[in-house]
Amino acid sequence: MISFPIDTEENWLSVLKPYQRGPISKFIEENGEDKAIELWLSSSGISNTSPFGGIVTGRDTNNFSTRFKEEFKKFICGDEKYDQDRKGFAVAGGEAKAYIVGAISSALAAPLGVTASFLVPAIVLMIIVVMKIGV
Repeated sequence: MISFPIDTEENWLSVLKPYQRGPISKFIEENGEDKAIELWLSSSGISNTSPFGGIVTGRDTNNFSTRFKEEFKKFICGDEKYDQDRKGFAVAGGEAKAYIVGAISSALAAPLGVTASFLVPAIVLMIIVVMKIGV
């Protein structure tokens, strides 16, 4: 199992770009972390553009959130599918939050069929949830 650097929610959120941090902070404030993950992953983005989230017309949007959480669990709990991706974590250590978030996002993007940058806020939220459970 992966150990994340212990830090505050605010410091983990600082990994996000300002355009991601604003909506994510509002989602957390109004709904809590778990619902914030669902809201981010089901977002269709700005109107008059193609959707960027895990939305497939005619399907349940919660399905993508569930798939994301399953892949995240596999990653942090030691599924052999992600052995190579986890190797760099032993080297990272310390205050390498951006590296950790980027590495997990990159590893999960392909199996989920989305871009890594789309997953970054959801990864940060999952790490915050994991840290709260650990406390």
